[in-house]
Amino acid sequence: MHHACRLILSFSLCLAALAVPVARAETQPTPVAAAVTVVETLHAALFASMQAGAVGTQARADQLRPVVHAGFDFPTIARVVLGQTWGTLDEAERQRFLAVFAELSVATYASRFDSHTDERFVTLGSELGRRAGEALVRTQLQRPASGKRPVSLHYLLRSGSDGAWRIVNVVADGVSDLSLKRTEYATVLRNASIADLMARLESQTQGLLEGKDAE
Repeated sequence: MHHACRLILSFSLCLAALAVPVARAETQPTPVAAAVTVVETLHAALFASMQAGAVGTQARADQLRPVVHAGFDFPTIARVVLGQTWGTLDEAERQRFLAVFAELSVATYASRFDSHTDERFVTLGSELGRRAGEALVRTQLQRPASGKRPVSLHYLLRSGSDGAWRIVNVVADGVSDLSLKRTEYATVLRNASIADLMARLESQTQGLLEGKDAE
């Protein structure tokens, strides 16, 4: 997906693009329509990023940042990916990790969604999750011109105390991003400190913004 999904468009254009690149396979109202809107807003921004691929990764990151920050529940994600380590951090360390992790997420999206042929996002359906306050939104990234099969993108969202839905996990073709990061970070933290992990993530972010693959 890295090369196939390769934003100096304004955020308003991201929202305006929502009606064009994002299609719905379902016609009935869903029980979690607000959660679907969060995912489709992200997809609209990613579509605009692909259309503006030539402007550079940093420019795309600057445009994607507010959408990513609004759409993802980074505190919940951080607690999961760090596991027991999260409980050992003081407030300053937690806030720094959140900032570093969120910026890596922004850079990753800006790097991956960097070119456009005829890709489009399609919302397949949505449903309430197995736990109270959770929703699952099932989507695809379709790319018929390349001859490649669609990429399955399923989003798990949770409703916060403010009533807003935010993404806590993305499962791409059956692979959980949350599980991958939890395993990766646990491996690093066996022999390194949280400061070392954050330095590693900052290096990955810089590499992505400079057009290099993350390690």
